[in-house]
Amino acid sequence: MEAIEKKVKKPRLEERETIINFDERYPVADIYTYNQRLQKRLMRYAKEHPECCRLVRTEPEGAMTFYVDKARLSIVLLAPYSEEKRKRYAEYGRNSLLMQKRKAGKSE
Repeated sequence: MEAIEKKVKKPRLEERETIINFDERYPVADIYTYNQRLQKRLMRYAKEHPECCRLVRTEPEGAMTFYVDKARLSIVLLAPYSEEKRKRYAEYGRNSLLMQKRKAGKSE
């Protein structure tokens, strides 16, 4: 008898969410996410620091759930840059890239 493969339907973009449950009762935060960049970061962190983070569940649709020690988790809100500051950082980035290219060219 042939095995019947069930095709997993991927959720629509608006259904692919990240949910962080951070309550006062438990010492860990529960992070449920479809975001692949965040999944990779959490997987790497769980591998490096298994005492602080662990993968709890993966779903066929692509979501992952992690438990993260609350003391290791923070949310940073950044104020928008002024136009002057944005230009200054862009110039700094271009100069840094040029320096890296020059160093790479000299070492060859």
